[in-house]
Amino acid sequence: MSSIELDSVTMQYPDGMVAVEQLTLRVDEGETLVLIGPSGCGKSTTLRVIAGLEMPTRGQVKFGQTDVSQLAPADRNVAMMFQSDALYSHMSVRGNLSFGLKLRRHNGHWLRGLVRRGIGGLLRSSALLDEEREVEAKVRQAAEQLGIDRLLDRKPHQLSGGERQRVALGRAIVRDPAAFLLDEPFSRLDAPLARELRGELKQLFRELGKPVVFVTHDQREAMTLADRIAVMRDGKLIQVGRPLDIYQRPANLFVARFVGDVPINVLPRTVVRDRDSVVPTEADKVGFRSEHVDVSEHVNVESGESMSASQRFAVECEARVRDVERMGDHARVYLKPSFAGLGQRGEEEEGLADLIVARCGSETNLRRDDQVSVSVAGDHLLWFDRDGNRLVS
Repeated sequence: MSSIELDSVTMQYPDGMVAVEQLTLRVDEGETLVLIGPSGCGKSTTLRVIAGLEMPTRGQVKFGQTDVSQLAPADRNVAMMFQSDALYSHMSVRGNLSFGLKLRRHNGHWLRGLVRRGIGGLLRSSALLDEEREVEAKVRQAAEQLGIDRLLDRKPHQLSGGERQRVALGRAIVRDPAAFLLDEPFSRLDAPLARELRGELKQLFRELGKPVVFVTHDQREAMTLADRIAVMRDGKLIQVGRPLDIYQRPANLFVARFVGDVPINVLPRTVVRDRDSVVPTEADKVGFRSEHVDVSEHVNVESGESMSASQRFAVECEARVRDVERMGDHARVYLKPSFAGLGQRGEEEEGLADLIVARCGSETNLRRDDQVSVSVAGDHLLWFDRDGNRLVS
């Protein structure tokens, strides 16, 4: 396999529910594609269709040039990891790592040998012994790659959560699958451990050079791991691209609000003062990220003052601090903007003055109810149409 390709894949259940609709997507060799989207958008179903756990109603799933749409999971040679590590509790780490490999390689011969051994012993051929040595070597190599070689004789109940996930990953690696499919494998781990494993996983996937499809709800996980991100909604693919492109040039308002630690700020285009010449005529809403909001403790906006097109700021207003969240390396400042006296409706009018979130330095002295000046440079603004269905510019 050199790639995974979904061609117009639809997954519809007998009750009529469409989980995935007309999904066309490609994952190249050595590429990590991360699927994100709200709960119920079809991420996990897409993964199950690739694995063969679900057969598509329409469309094709190809591995390279081969149509595998109707092949059983065992015939697809993919490794899948879930939220649960699903380790065999009665087996050691070594046993967990080697079980699937022995089962697949010997096609049942190994299990039959175990039965015969119980009733009188198994006469092993030199070929079988060589194969078992090879299995042991693969287990040892995978364990060393993941830093769990010292744990080979322990049982799952003797391991930490992170160690158990490393074993689960090792069980996938040791089989040398054609592709890796992962469904939120770190969601049950604490944040520091998840960060550590993400870093290890990214390096490991680069070394293995196989196509990887990774499902997550964690924005940072997606941005960290992905070569490309695919955003899904209601079973449909909304946008696919490099992480930075998705973040900086979202296809629509849904993507803009969904991607990022903090949802994008959105205001009506009418707050952009005296810059109509640079506003696309189709635009109705203007969005900007929290890190692009400049907050000054000195209020310098004069009511009724107009700005020329040559001036620096495209959006400028007064605002009152509603809350400050200290995040350690930065602070999130929540602001209630005021456009009164700027030729706009008053801030009390519903739908005009939502909260603006600004990312400020950790040393900021801003406090609740402080009156401040807020500005956003024009080159940081994103223009959306009336319904938010399209990025205009």
